[in-house]
Order: sequence, then C-alpha cells, then structure tokens
Amino acid sequence: MKNTYIALLRGINVSGQKKILMAEFREMLSTNGFENVRTYIQSGNVVFESDQSDANELGIKMEGLIVKHYGFEVPTLILTPQAMEQAVAENPFIQNKDINDEETYFTFLKESPLPENISIFNEVSYPGETFELVGKVVYYHCSIGYGKAKFTNKMMEKKLGTRATTRNYKTTMRLINMTKN
Repeated sequence: MKNTYIALLRGINVSGQKKILMAEFREMLSTNGFENVRTYIQSGNVVFESDQSDANELGIKMEGLIVKHYGFEVPTLILTPQAMEQAVAENPFIQNKDINDEETYFTFLKESPLPENISIFNEVSYPGETFELVGKVVYYHCSIGYGKAKFTNKMMEKKLGTRATTRNYKTTMRLINMTKN
C-alpha cells in the first residue's frame, strides 16, 4: 500500500539562494525511490507516494539526497495529507469573518516546542500580526502583508527552539487538493 506525503522544503529559491529547479528535483526524487512525485510552484512543495510509513525517515532521506545532489542543506518537513487537513480544520481564525484567508499562514513545526519556549513565544506581539500555537502548528494572521512582517519564520524557529516552515492558506489548500488527484 502506497502512502501519500507532502514535503515542505524550507528556504529554497529565495533571492537566488539554494536554487533547486523543480523538474530536476522531481527526477532526482523519482530515481531514488519516491513515487508519483509532483511539485507546486518553485518554493519547495512536493507531493509524493512511498511504501515507507515513517515520515521522519523519509525527511531524513530527502535531506540527504539534497545535500548529495546540490551540496547544501535544506530543512525538510514531511506531513501526511491528514495532518495538513487537520491543521486547516483546527485553524482558530476560521470563525473570524474579519480575517481574510489570504492573510492567513500556517507555520508547521518539526518538533513540539518545550513549555519554556512556548512561554517566551507567547510574549511576542506586533501590530497587525496575530498568532496562535496549537500543537505543532502556528496559525498566523498578518494583515500588513507577509513581506512586511516582523514575526518571521526564522524568529518563530528561534523562539520555539524547533525547525519550521511557513505556507500561506492558498498553498496549503492546493497541496491538500494535490493529494486527492
């Protein structure tokens, strides 16, 4: 039985850094045991199938292939479609009609943060930026535009003490839909 997964690569193809062409990346993954590999936009969103049931092992394998093939490290988070659907369903902003989906972001965490890091994290506050941590997802609303945000993915990683990667609502929904096709 094949399992479907979503890989989120952090920090590729940004300002010419860590450049990975998606066609080449799909081919590299396909020749190394990842099946039915599909990508969405150039920012490191991959849907694939595998016989393996351990998402963490798949992430380690993918990170190793990236280092071997491209010569640089890329933090990679592997999620099941169910985990991503659950993140959308648990979005605390969904009931607030004043919050536009286009201003909503999901920051997926590699590990659960320690309680002391959560306390430090919860002290952060910026105008026009609202967030709520639920499990291993930071729900983030940014009315000023993500490009102007002070509460960045890097800051979230530092405050929470874990690797993370952020996707907007549209990309999150597109990736979920890709797993159904």
